[in-house]
Amino acid sequence: MDSKRVLTTLIGLPLVVIIFIFGNVYVVDVVFAIISAISLHEYFNSIKGKFKPVIWIGYVASAMLALVHVIPKNLALNTIAVLIPTFISILFLQVIITNMKTNVNDIAITLFGICYITLFLLFLPIIHGLPHGKILIGYVLCAAWGTDICAYLCRKNNWKA
Repeated sequence: MDSKRVLTTLIGLPLVVIIFIFGNVYVVDVVFAIISAISLHEYFNSIKGKFKPVIWIGYVASAMLALVHVIPKNLALNTIAVLIPTFISILFLQVIITNMKTNVNDIAITLFGICYITLFLLFLPIIHGLPHGKILIGYVLCAAWGTDICAYLCRKNNWKA
């Protein structure tokens, strides 16, 4: 477990830094779409025993994250305003098609994952596109990794706060 964590950091950290420093907005959008899909995969796997989320719609929402800078800025809010009810309608259509094998709880869990993971990750590529966005994203990543590393070290050494 320790070697996996170290290997992920040694490979992931330089890769993420290079992408954020040298990547254009489209590359960053695709990277966040991939991160969103991986995060949704982890989320769906963690709740699979109790619920049956509609996994494919979550992955479609993640893939749409890659299009955030393709959509004109003046249409972005309208597009989001249309997509959310469309996803909800598709999910309820899934209930009808599966003859109630997918229930309202499964829909709620799926929508929560889409909103909590994909919609929140949507803001990072948007912030990256701002004039000082790279600095802000760098700060967020350093803070997240720093607290994660500190918590890991404190837990490993049995330090108590």
